[in-house]
Amino acid sequence: MAGKLKLVDRDKGYRRIVSELKRAANGGAYTKVGVLGKSEEREGGVSAVELATIHEFGAPAAGIPERSFIRRTFDRKKDEWWALTKQLCSLIYGGRLTIARALGLLGARAAADVKATITQGPEIPPPPKPETLKRKLGLTQRLASQAAQDAEARHDARESGRTRAREGPMTFSQHAAAMGRRFVSAGKAAARVFQRRGTPRNLVDTGRLVGSITWEVVVGPAPNAGTGEGGGNAGGGGEG
Repeated sequence: MAGKLKLVDRDKGYRRIVSELKRAANGGAYTKVGVLGKSEEREGGVSAVELATIHEFGAPAAGIPERSFIRRTFDRKKDEWWALTKQLCSLIYGGRLTIARALGLLGARAAADVKATITQGPEIPPPPKPETLKRKLGLTQRLASQAAQDAEARHDARESGRTRAREGPMTFSQHAAAMGRRFVSAGKAAARVFQRRGTPRNLVDTGRLVGSITWEVVVGPAPNAGTGEGGGNAGGGGEG
């Protein structure tokens, strides 16, 4: 009796991986990082994209020097990004990540690095003009004052609750202790503002510029498939 052979082809993800890789062929999959202009919202007559362009390339006619935060980040981080890209590719080949997810992770890392260039590490030259530095210090002081006032208001609300719950009038020692707590709360709130903002930096003012930095994944359609996937996220400020 002749034996019979039966070939069973079980796809354990190979076709999906091939499809994912074809989507990336010929530049069909990439992630964009920067100030992408998703919103046309304007502040002071300037959009976020225009603000970023002014700082990235400078505006000599307006006396604003070039302080590149995107190209500077690319030059510093390109080797790290390439190493991450190779790691993500191995996960795609292993069937553990989709192209869109991998590019999303790469975009998130790149966007975070661009933000860090503005808010951390060496300052982006040239240093701010004296009048700009004075304005930034004044802004920090105003924010600290507002934080202290908010802390005092919250303290007074809590003390009102304690007063209603107390039997009998407040003694002098109780009043002195309450005022002491109020003073400490206000001081801590103001100190947190100075600690969070640190020494005034270039491009950091109201939080607008850093808050506008985002990423977007673009993945072209796979052969015989529908449209690709996209995603993004955002991550503070600019100076004139």
